[in-house]
This record gives sequence, C-alpha cells and structure tokens, in this order.
Amino acid sequence: MKYFLNSVEKFPGEKFQFLKRNDVQSFHKSLKAYKPTPLLSLTDVSKSLGIKELLVKDESKRFGLNAFKGLGASYAITKYLQTHKTKPVFCAATDGNHGRAVAWAAGLSGCEAVIFVPKYTVKERIRNIEKEGARVVIVDGDYDQTVKTAGSE
Repeated sequence: MKYFLNSVEKFPGEKFQFLKRNDVQSFHKSLKAYKPTPLLSLTDVSKSLGIKELLVKDESKRFGLNAFKGLGASYAITKYLQTHKTKPVFCAATDGNHGRAVAWAAGLSGCEAVIFVPKYTVKERIRNIEKEGARVVIVDGDYDQTVKTAGSE
C-alpha cells in the first residue's frame, strides 16, 4: 500500500492523531545526524536596514539534504510506522527537496519510496533522490500533473 505525503487528504481515513507537537523536538534530537541549525548573523544587512540584528537559519547541512524538509518527512514517517503494523511504500510528488526528504526518511525507516517528478526536473535533483534509495517516476507534465499522477497511483 502506498501513502502519499503531499496532502493530508490522501491518507485514507487518517486524521493524524499520531502526530503530537510535544515530542517533535525530542524525536529529531534522537536522530543520529541531528545537529541544531546554526544561526548566521547578517551584520551588514542589519546595518543597512537600520535594525539591531538579523539572523538567518542555515539549513544547508541539515541531514546532508541541503534543506529543512527532512525534519517533517522523518517525523511523519516514523510516527506513522509507530502506529501501523505494515511498512508501506511512501510516495510523493516533488520537483526537488520534498521528494529527496521523503526518500531519505523512508530509507531511514527501512521502507521503500517512489517519488514522482515533472519532466522538467533538473537531472541532479533526480540523481539526489535516487541516491537516497527511491525509485523516481518522471511524469510527462508540470508539477500539478505530477501531483495528480502520484496521488492516483
């Protein structure tokens, strides 16, 4: 059975009772590759804007994924698996980071992932998703068509 990770409506009958806000941070801290996100001070920009300080989160090293998206995907997949006995194939529609994060999190949990991408997706993004162990399906269409195709599989 596939579970589509792009919209709540695609989870059959689920209302996400298994997601609890109070354990999100402790879950992420339990991941082997977890590190707090560094804050970078943009001193010159803050001065030019006339403000005391401007800090930017640097997500470029997050779990080796170069994006924060691994946080949500890993938490949702792990929590789902804690409350269900079977290991489904997780799928997502993406043109980059979301699909890579779902592929990474599925692999981390010992599950398969199928990631649907629009035909215009940059080849490097496809390779990065495949490196995480997912099967990539290229859809002959734009992102909206990709979401529809993935949701109907």
